[in-house]
Amino acid sequence: MQKPLLIVLIAILLLLFALPTAAADTHHSLTVGERERFFHLHTPPQSPDEAVPLVIAFHPVTSSANAMRAITGFDAAADEMGFAVAYPQAVSYYWDDGRAAAGMLADDGEIDEQAFVEAMIAEAQQSANIDPERIYLTGIANGGNLAYTLACQMPEQLAGVAVVSSLLWDFQAENCGESGVPVNLLIIHGSADSSYQINGRTFDVGEASTERVVSLYSLERTLNFWSDRMGCEMEHAYDSVALVTYACDNNTSLNYFNVIGGEEAWFRNVDNQLLNTYHVDATEIIANFFMTGAPSVELLSQTPMEPTELGRSFTLYIPNSYTFDEPIPLVMVLHGRPGNGPGMALLTDMNAIAEANHFIAVYPDGLIPPSEPGARGWNYVRDIALFNYNDGSAISQRDDVQFLVDLKHDLAEMMPIDTERSYITGFSNGGFMTQRMACDAAGSFAAFAAVGSTLSWGMPAICEDRPPVPLLMMHGTQDISVPWTGTTTTVSGREIYMTAPIPNTLAFWLEHNGCIDETTREDLPQLGQSPGTSVSVLTYADCQEPLVFVAVENGGHNWPGVLNRIGERIAGSINMDIHAGQFIWDFLKQFTLPEARIEAAEAVATPSAPIVVEDREPSSEEAEQLANAQQVVTTLQGGGFVIYFKHGDINPDYADETCAAQDALTPNGDNQAGLLYDVIQSLSLPIGQVVTDGSCASKQTLARAFTTLPDAVSAYTDSTDLQAALSRVPQDGTNTLIIGDGSLLAEITGNELGPSDTMMVLPNSQTYAVLTVATIYDWIVLGDLVNGAND
Repeated sequence: MQKPLLIVLIAILLLLFALPTAAADTHHSLTVGERERFFHLHTPPQSPDEAVPLVIAFHPVTSSANAMRAITGFDAAADEMGFAVAYPQAVSYYWDDGRAAAGMLADDGEIDEQAFVEAMIAEAQQSANIDPERIYLTGIANGGNLAYTLACQMPEQLAGVAVVSSLLWDFQAENCGESGVPVNLLIIHGSADSSYQINGRTFDVGEASTERVVSLYSLERTLNFWSDRMGCEMEHAYDSVALVTYACDNNTSLNYFNVIGGEEAWFRNVDNQLLNTYHVDATEIIANFFMTGAPSVELLSQTPMEPTELGRSFTLYIPNSYTFDEPIPLVMVLHGRPGNGPGMALLTDMNAIAEANHFIAVYPDGLIPPSEPGARGWNYVRDIALFNYNDGSAISQRDDVQFLVDLKHDLAEMMPIDTERSYITGFSNGGFMTQRMACDAAGSFAAFAAVGSTLSWGMPAICEDRPPVPLLMMHGTQDISVPWTGTTTTVSGREIYMTAPIPNTLAFWLEHNGCIDETTREDLPQLGQSPGTSVSVLTYADCQEPLVFVAVENGGHNWPGVLNRIGERIAGSINMDIHAGQFIWDFLKQFTLPEARIEAAEAVATPSAPIVVEDREPSSEEAEQLANAQQVVTTLQGGGFVIYFKHGDINPDYADETCAAQDALTPNGDNQAGLLYDVIQSLSLPIGQVVTDGSCASKQTLARAFTTLPDAVSAYTDSTDLQAALSRVPQDGTNTLIIGDGSLLAEITGNELGPSDTMMVLPNSQTYAVLTVATIYDWIVLGDLVNGAND
């Protein structure tokens, strides 16, 4: 009688083992080299004998694994389509996509990210049945750059790569190698991305590097690089308004999807979304691309936003300890001008404060008005007549108050946000915006903290009748950017404060919050790390809502407690007795948004002026400048000129007489040669003949400047040859490009050129006339001016 029962029990156990496992979330810690690394793994419901694909999703700079999990929503797609997804965490702020070796910001030195990824794959295979033939990489911004680098380093281990809002750095291309196994590649990019700009960007020495100039490739150059590397056909296999597909070697494809008007963002198309409503879902597109091997045209429809609507971007940090099971507080941290969200994360070290205190930090990006290139900031003066700098663009009229309120809404749709414990802090320009929010968004955020800012002109009228709010202000007595004593201007013969002195600022907020002019003062202990500075905390009495002022004696324009983030001239003395981020959190966390204040704010709310986009006529000076530039480019495109280009910096240790090794130029010199390529492409310059001095440096420049060499390439050996090349009239409709080291040119013309400088001449077969000497950067500005007008 026992035997049948035993058989039944065994059968039940076997059936149980054969049932699919439930979806699971696990946190993993690895030691890679001498570093401890982390990743989160989500596995779908899975049968024991079913191997599933693995998608690895890399977060952007200054973000986190949990943030990538939230903004992508890959868990739901993984459960639906049957793949696992890993969310790795960078060592600190960034992924080392090759930037450390290139001399870019690298607090942690060079990091072997490939070793981490390989160890992560092996660890995931221990936790789940992962198909080793179906490993995929995706990422946004810096995370996308890491995916590019790994596509160069370990292509044979990858089945596909998808990148969002990211273009190739020059140092990545330089270190990628000449050939490799092609990998299915999808690039999703917004046409209005202000960080990874589609025309590329060059960072001068000192801005992004201490040793060299570094450049982001343009979108076109990024696509050309991968097309060459993957052996793609020149003609598009598929081409639509938004999607371009190239057929490549080994049955792979290179695909580019253009999000019209898109900013840097992981695009989503979910219910109740208020921002970036392009009806594009990067998660759905990428998951389908990975699982099917080709982009689905059906998923690539989009609805461009109205001209008065603007794409917006932000950087999110969610603590690694957060499990998404319960509401969590939110702190918005607003950058200064110029600046951006990732820069604010670096400046404040608020990620560490968020991790230690279990709140979400979000770093929104301001926008760059067309009339103020590079001046990314906040429109805290909207609707204030004195600051009406409306240039007719939607950006100059942007409603940043509404953006930040909408961002809170969208984040709450992504994850459980404690909407009654949401706060705002900001520095400098972001501090001014924080004060604007304290008045116009008093019913949306519980408390506010402004650092390095005073009261702006016009704010008393904006704040009239608005309910009081908990506010902390922090300022250095020696702040030279936003002076303690205020700044003035003259309007209609009357001197007014553009930014009020600190006493006036506090007097306004004292009255606004219903305080009496009495304070309790606490002088904080000096720890000896910042002699000459000290901190005093003034707490105002009998307020309807608390008002606290933190005075940093002899402090400059900085975030106390964080060193080496702002140039010394502006930062001044940095006090290390407090960490501003922790001090601010200790203040903010006391407060919850009361229903009474929400109702009071709604009762006095007034609508902002609508955005009206006008076609602004250029000024006479701008029109003349543009007309001249267009005439120059049109003339060049007609041919008949000779352009001499002095190659970039040479490698003094180069000794390969065969020129086979591609390091005759320094990395900076090679980058300058790449800029020559950009100029030829952006201006559509017809080059019929190239003449070089025959040196390895010139040959390397030639190879970098052309994807396909002109039919006529020759060399000059002496000044007579060079004189003849300068005098020779090019073939009809073309120009001649000469590349050399500039020495013989100086002998025969007297013009001393610097590295990457150019000289343009008009030949007549007997001699030539020198027309202009210009840097390669002058040519880039010319291209930007003309192409910007054409856009």
